[in-house]
Amino acid sequence: MGAHLRVQVPPQVGCNEQGEAQLHEGAWPGVSEDVQDRCMQRLTTRAHFNDGLPGDLARQMVQQFCDEHRERCLQAFVYGCLGDHDLLRVCTDAEKYLLMAGLNLLECLANVGANTAP
Repeated sequence: MGAHLRVQVPPQVGCNEQGEAQLHEGAWPGVSEDVQDRCMQRLTTRAHFNDGLPGDLARQMVQQFCDEHRERCLQAFVYGCLGDHDLLRVCTDAEKYLLMAGLNLLECLANVGANTAP
């Protein structure tokens, strides 16, 4: 698998979700730097917290996170794309940054969608 394909995964996720939002809402939701920073902070805090947990408890926390996510369909799509491109097993810093970018984009879009819903 080439690097070109791997680099396109996070933008593909954002384009798909943004396109759907425009199609249904007639407007593009905005993701500010504050939203990005807040979502990245939550994401890294969750990752650090889960890192020290025993296996069973970590799996339970991940399951709870998935069950309670605001955008479960988008979440499944993102994790599917990342898994298809073997980015869920982080072996290099580049893979770590792609994984975090994709997951942060997911969280940003879920956050913006929740803030703009009636």
